[in-house]
Amino acid sequence: MKKLFLALIAAGWLAAPVAAQPIPLYENFGQVNYRIDIPEEAPPLIDALAFANYGSFEITNVVKFNTLGFFNDLGLPYEPSSVLNFTNRGTMQGMFGFRFDTSTDSGRRPAASFVNANGAIIDAVGIVQDEPNPFADLTVFTPPIIANSYVMISATNIANRGLLQSDNQGLIRLEGQNVDLSRGGIKIKSVINFYDNLFSQIFCFFGGTTFRRLGGYFYIPDIGISDAYWGGKTNDWPVDSIYFPFGGGFVALTPPHDITGLRPPYFTVFDNQFFLLNPQTFGYTAASTPTNIIFQAVFVVNDDTNIFADVRFGPSTIVTNPFTAPVIEFSALEPDVVAGGFTTNKLYFMDQYVAETNHFLLTNLNSSASVLSPTAMPTNYAVSRTMPCEFFIGRRPNIDITPDVFYNATYSNRVVQGLEASAYSWRATNVSLTLPNSGGPITNASGRIEINADTLNMERTRIRGEGFVSIKANHLLSSSNAVVDVDHVGYTLGATNGNLVVQNLVNDVTRRMSGDVLSWSGTWSNFTGSLTVLPPVPPDTNAVIVTNVITLSFHAWIVWNRLQTRFPVTVHEFVTHSTNVTVGDRLNITDSLSVDAERLTVTGAMNILDTVHDWKAANFPRLSYLTNLGTINITNAGFFGSDRTQPYVSMVNRGSILGVTHLINADNFENSGSITALRRYVNNAGGVLNVGGPLIVQTRSGKLAGGIFVSGGDIRFEGSDLKFLNHTNEASGALFLDVTNSLADSGGGAGNDWRVSDGFNLLSKPVSGDLFGTTLRTTAPQFREAHHTWAGEDRGTNLAGFNNNVVIGHLILDAVNGSLLSFSGTGSNNALYVDFLDIRGVLTNDLPSAWSIDTNLVIYFADANVPVDTLDGQFADAQKPDGRLRWVKDFAGPNSSVDVLLANGQTVKMNRALRFSTTIDTDGDGVVNAYDAYPLDAGQWNGVTLSVQSGRQSPLRLSWMAAPGIVYQVETATNLAAPKWQTVTSYTNLSLAGSVVTISPADVNAGEVQRYYRVRYTPQ
Repeated sequence: MKKLFLALIAAGWLAAPVAAQPIPLYENFGQVNYRIDIPEEAPPLIDALAFANYGSFEITNVVKFNTLGFFNDLGLPYEPSSVLNFTNRGTMQGMFGFRFDTSTDSGRRPAASFVNANGAIIDAVGIVQDEPNPFADLTVFTPPIIANSYVMISATNIANRGLLQSDNQGLIRLEGQNVDLSRGGIKIKSVINFYDNLFSQIFCFFGGTTFRRLGGYFYIPDIGISDAYWGGKTNDWPVDSIYFPFGGGFVALTPPHDITGLRPPYFTVFDNQFFLLNPQTFGYTAASTPTNIIFQAVFVVNDDTNIFADVRFGPSTIVTNPFTAPVIEFSALEPDVVAGGFTTNKLYFMDQYVAETNHFLLTNLNSSASVLSPTAMPTNYAVSRTMPCEFFIGRRPNIDITPDVFYNATYSNRVVQGLEASAYSWRATNVSLTLPNSGGPITNASGRIEINADTLNMERTRIRGEGFVSIKANHLLSSSNAVVDVDHVGYTLGATNGNLVVQNLVNDVTRRMSGDVLSWSGTWSNFTGSLTVLPPVPPDTNAVIVTNVITLSFHAWIVWNRLQTRFPVTVHEFVTHSTNVTVGDRLNITDSLSVDAERLTVTGAMNILDTVHDWKAANFPRLSYLTNLGTINITNAGFFGSDRTQPYVSMVNRGSILGVTHLINADNFENSGSITALRRYVNNAGGVLNVGGPLIVQTRSGKLAGGIFVSGGDIRFEGSDLKFLNHTNEASGALFLDVTNSLADSGGGAGNDWRVSDGFNLLSKPVSGDLFGTTLRTTAPQFREAHHTWAGEDRGTNLAGFNNNVVIGHLILDAVNGSLLSFSGTGSNNALYVDFLDIRGVLTNDLPSAWSIDTNLVIYFADANVPVDTLDGQFADAQKPDGRLRWVKDFAGPNSSVDVLLANGQTVKMNRALRFSTTIDTDGDGVVNAYDAYPLDAGQWNGVTLSVQSGRQSPLRLSWMAAPGIVYQVETATNLAAPKWQTVTSYTNLSLAGSVVTISPADVNAGEVQRYYRVRYTPQ
């Protein structure tokens, strides 16, 4: 009752309404410093219409302990009465903070204005009582109290050009119509120990922190520190396995030890072990006597390379004990976006296992609020945010640690008996509240900032939070060059002018030092010896050899530092209201998502996680135009216009979209980025599972150029008009094409690459279009059948079959043993036309075993990677005795043709397989195409005239029609029964056109009865 009465008195005192009329203006130009516990210095009952501070205004609450050693009351923020206009151009500091609004007899309402000018500071100081009065009665437990600090501003017009700040456990809240925070700073201070404020600049404390251990059996952890597990074990253990060479480096390995932990992800574990690969080592050695030597080694690995570890060896409080208490200092630079520059965040971890005695478990009083499951810490450990004296006065390492320090051949025992050990793991966070029963959502966390405005200007605003930052504004004027540094945020934003830009409101990462640390500490003894040769003692002439036994005492401390300094920012709530919304930041959205906009442009990232997990109409109720230039990452499914009555008007993706399933329905669709419908999961056995698909696009007009689709299942295209250019489609399932008007690429050089593992299907033939620039590869895994259906028209071997019939430019069929590629038509008589057929795998040796064509389909091809005559006519049946696999020799497509010269010098395309056929003579000149340089011009290129001439060096003259650029060989022989042709000369026609040439070859066989000449060339 007394505590309640005091609280009520304080409430009436700090905000007492007064009967007298308020004065027009309260001003302070000097220094005001009031202590609430001293009556003659009680804070002024300011009752004024305006408040202006130009100097220093300070309110101090003096902590009062009760008989248990805890606060009598929490205190309240200071506030004046009746003030309509607040102005601060100096410094205001208040224990428990300040409240700025208009408080009168009739209640509270927003003030008219609040101004915190350039260079002005408002500082709310709280108290975190994690250390009770050391003289209190500890037989009865009262939970530690955290006294919050507040800066609470409610005004129609708010302007902050200076600094608003509160302690780590505090709250800063701004509520107003017009809130201008441009170039101002708002800051929740870093987590610190209460005693840092009072003593850390002058004193250090032995044992970690002052008054840490209470009544001998209890302790209260430092701010933001909690227990994870604790334990230990006495072992018989080979000490050469504690630190040993491995793979060109070294490993520090803990012996098995039992641990108990009630904080997930830990549970009770027997024979727990961990190891460090290539740890930092810090060694210390000393000799209390020549025959008693100690060795201490600290092994540390920092998972985060931004954290630096240093070690000192502090003296024992037992003056006769040569062992020390090693202390590790973990430090990392942390940016201060409000003040600028960097601060150094430090944590100290001390092990007194061999330096002190009487080891047992200390009960954590913070955790004892849940009496049934208190956590604990072994007495030999201490974790502190302040520098222990053991570190301040500690010795530096004086020995390099190598494996032979712990064991070498001169030691008496490789396996030591009774190796005693203690194990402990702890966690650090950047917020003061770490009680297991603190409860509530993150939006109610301590160390938070709340801004609620009708119109908000955040240009160059600097905000640092620790627990949570919430910003709500009906109209965000600007956030240009702003920075919001916190790992948990929530936004509700609008723009009455129709253009909302979400930029500089969410960092990619926040830099705080948080995480867990695992440790094992063990001690043992071993023995070695030394020989001393003494001179002989007369009359004896033999030297005296004395063996000295040396006792070696060891202490090893293995510490795995899993603290991290970089954390992704979580956006718990993201709500927008504007015609056009642009997201330029990286948003990891977890709990609530609503984008009330017609047009959304993503230039940063939207990662849809946890509770939200889908992209759906309920989250984007008015969206008609989606443009992605960044990243959209969805935990589950993306319903892009497919889960509502009307599709999107337009969807353009030039970035990346990831998820398990994507169902797209847009009148106009463009993709030059990547869309992936696939997630990879690791199962309990360590195997990788690919889960995903389908990826479906429904569109009236689609353009896919320079992008990629990847699906763990099917890919399906539906619509009126689709065009592809340099686009990749990879489906672990099947590909479905259902297009009504046009389905085409840009031609032979389109560069499309499509790959499927469960067949491809043309469900209906569009009016027009072909895919000559598309490579389509179909494979079937072992023992599986990949089925294909095709709706192309059967126009026979007529060239018309290769026009507006969805011709595939390059079809790759790849099968393995036991697999089957089956093909059928969609109707009673369909055909698939292929420009170049590429047979791979087992198909090259045995077509029927892995390939089947139903009786309602014929496959026509213009060229192949195997001799066409081995394919032409395959799969014959009664209906198609000439086969269901047919070569169309007269078609010359972009993938099946070569250039051929005509007599008039022109170049034409000719079917490649036909051009190099060794059985077909197209021009009927008696020379098969493979050996005919001009297979399309009968006779005129092949006639050679031999005549006799006089008056020349050679009596012979050869004339023939020579094609441009061709190298001819002139050869001669003396008989045709068994000719031995020998080269006489060569000739190259350098003319750009075909022409008749005449040469006079040497008569090398003069005198022979028969002389024969021929002109030979190699076809190109």
